Amino acid sequence: MSLIRDYEKKTPTSKRLYKRACKVFPSGSTRAPYYWKPHPTYLKQAKGCRIWDVDGNEYIDYCNNMGPLILGHNHPKVVSAVQEQIESSFWEGGPSELEITLAEKVTESFPCAEQVQFCPSGTEACMNAVRILRAHTGKEKIAMFDGGYHGSSDSVFRAKGIPEDLLKKVIYMPYNDPEAVEDIVKKHKNELAMIFAEAVLKDITPKEGFLKVLREITQENEVPLAFDEVVTGFRLAPGGVQERFGVVPDLVVLGKILGGGFPCGAIAASREIMNEYLYPNTDGIEVRKPPIEHPGTFNDHKVTMAAGLATIKELTPGAYENLERIGKRIRNGLKKVCSDLGVEAQITGIGSIFHIYFTDKEVVDAKSAKNADPLLIRYYDLNLLLRGINLAKAHCSYCSVPMTDTDARDTLEAMEQTLISMKPMISRTHLVS
Repeated sequence: MSLIRDYEKKTPTSKRLYKRACKVFPSGSTRAPYYWKPHPTYLKQAKGCRIWDVDGNEYIDYCNNMGPLILGHNHPKVVSAVQEQIESSFWEGGPSELEITLAEKVTESFPCAEQVQFCPSGTEACMNAVRILRAHTGKEKIAMFDGGYHGSSDSVFRAKGIPEDLLKKVIYMPYNDPEAVEDIVKKHKNELAMIFAEAVLKDITPKEGFLKVLREITQENEVPLAFDEVVTGFRLAPGGVQERFGVVPDLVVLGKILGGGFPCGAIAASREIMNEYLYPNTDGIEVRKPPIEHPGTFNDHKVTMAAGLATIKELTPGAYENLERIGKRIRNGLKKVCSDLGVEAQITGIGSIFHIYFTDKEVVDAKSAKNADPLLIRYYDLNLLLRGINLAKAHCSYCSVPMTDTDARDTLEAMEQTLISMKPMISRTHLVS
C-alpha cells in the first residue's frame, strides 16, 4: 500500500537495520512494544520532546520510552546528575545516602508508603509485591483486572511456558464494574492474597467512585489491595493515583519515572508489612535471613538513584500544570476533530496520557476496548509518523514537560490530516457518520 511504501522510502536506513536485527533477534526486536511492521523506526538522537531517527527525520515524541521520560529526553539537570554520579562512583557495591533520599521522596509522596524496597524494574517490583502479600496472608490466589499488566513474571502473566497451576491462581475481574468485583471478592476472599489493580487501566479512567468502592470492598472482606503505579506514580501527581483520587491501598508498586529514565522499580507499604518479611530480625552481629530475601545486584544502582532524584526535583507544580494543559488540549482537540469529520472514535486518558479507539462504543474496560478496530490504529500510528508525530504504537501515549502549546497545535493538525486521509478506509468499517 502507498502508506507503507512512503514509510519505507522515508526510513531506508531503519529498514536495513531491521533486516540485520532479524538475524539476531527472534522478531527483529528485543523489546515487544517496538516490534511492529513493516519495521521499527531506529533512533539516533533525542532532546526535549523531540527525537531524530537514523535517516535524519524529526518527530515530536509521545512515546517517551513508554512513559518514564516525563521531563522529555536528555533533560540537562538529569544529565548533570548522572554525569556527576558516574564521575564520583559508577558502582561501589554498597549503600549510599542517595537511596535513602530517594526512598524518603517516595514515603513523602505516597500515603501508603512507610518503607520502600528498590529493585531494577517494574516487573520485579510486581513479582515481589505478590510474594510479600502471599506470605502476609498465607493465601495463594490473586485477583487483577482483565487487561491489566503487572509485568511478565509467572504469577501475573499469561503466556506459553507458565505452569497451568500458576495460571489457575489468578482471577480476572472486569474493570469499572463494582458489583462484579464485589461478587468475586466475596466468593474468593478466603483464597485471595491480594487484589492487584492498575487503578487507571492504561488510558481507561475509573468511573466516579469506583476506586473508593474497591477500597471498601477489600477492607470489608480483609483482602489486601495493591496499586500498580509503575505508570501513574509521579505522572498523575507527585503521589500518583493515591493523591489524585484520594484512595490509599495497602501496598504500591512503582517504576518508570522513579528512575529518571534508568531501570528502576520499588515496592512500598506499611512498616509492619515490610519489616515482617524483608527484615532479617537480627540480634547482635549474627546474620539471619529474612523470611523473603531480596537480593539483586542493581537494586540500588547509584546512577538510577541520582537520575530519579533529579527528575522528581524538576516535577514542580508548574510542570504538572503544563502536563495537564497539554494532555487536556490534545484529548479535547482530537475529540473535536473526530466530531467535525464524522469519525466514530473514543478518546481516552487522564492528565498527560491520551489514546484513541476506533469504535462507536464507549470504552470503559478491556472488553469494550476490544471493540476497536486494530488495523485502523496501526494505519493511524504509521500515518502520524510520516507527519512527524511519534506515538506509542497501538498503546496510550504520554506528554512530557517540555511540550508547548505550539507542539500540541502541530500535533492536532497532523491528527486532523491523518484522519482526513483515512476517511475512505474508516468509512468501510461504518465508523463515519
